[in-house]
Amino acid sequence: MLFRSRQERAEARIARGTSKEIEQSLKVKVRPTAQVDEIQVAPFMIVQLNDGSGGSVFQITPLTQDKQSVAGEGSTTWAWSVVPLKSGQQVLYLSVGTRFKLPNKEEETRFTPLYEKEISIEVDHVYETKRFVFGNWQWLTATLIIPLVGYLWHSWKPKSKSTELLP
Repeated sequence: MLFRSRQERAEARIARGTSKEIEQSLKVKVRPTAQVDEIQVAPFMIVQLNDGSGGSVFQITPLTQDKQSVAGEGSTTWAWSVVPLKSGQQVLYLSVGTRFKLPNKEEETRFTPLYEKEISIEVDHVYETKRFVFGNWQWLTATLIIPLVGYLWHSWKPKSKSTELLP
């Protein structure tokens, strides 16, 4: 997957009993690069996306709750806004698990991982250059553009003619 823009939307969907029609529909309507894998589905699921570095490679903002129920027909969607912070080959990690409610307890106390996937991402080098320029425009103006303008003005200004006095 190639990240070209400042911000991308990442999605994971879980559905009970997918068919070839649903898989084909995802690839046509959602994204040609959509991947479909079979996993065990429970009534209560948790899906997390991270970069494995504590946020130094990607800024990941959840757009949905990470804990959702998967019930009935259709699919349940988890979504994130992902902003790359470094260019080059990077990795995102998707974790899917079930949540179990223990008897006579109101809080969920167990998380059991069912599926983990490493997603390779190529972040465009041009993006990082743009991000650097827009994030540091004041510094670039002061150190590059102002001296360049001064040099060009000095080079192009008309030279005064000096007259020489002969004895």
